[in-house]
Amino acid sequence: MKMKTKYKYLEFNEIKMVKERRTKVFEICNHATDCFLGYIEWDKGWRQYVWITPCSGEYKMSKGCLIDMADFIQQLMAEWLQNQKDNARTAVKIAKSVSLYENKK
Repeated sequence: MKMKTKYKYLEFNEIKMVKERRTKVFEICNHATDCFLGYIEWDKGWRQYVWITPCSGEYKMSKGCLIDMADFIQQLMAEWLQNQKDNARTAVKIAKSVSLYENKK
């Protein structure tokens, strides 16, 4: 399923990382000002996607902007959870096939 990345106030653009990562990183830009607002990326400690903002500057966000950001993070978390389930199913299938193979020996 294709994720929604363009909202009323914000746009989320995936950043292709040079170093291989298991999770995605997105930059956030405001439509009206084309201003860079930070990143959405996986936080290992919190075990979820979070908004990371540059330290300098002051940001003001309306309810609409925050709703856009929350919706986007919710999509990322749903995608991540589905990948975790798919990986678990694959691991179980591999374990069963190895077990069946060893039982035939």
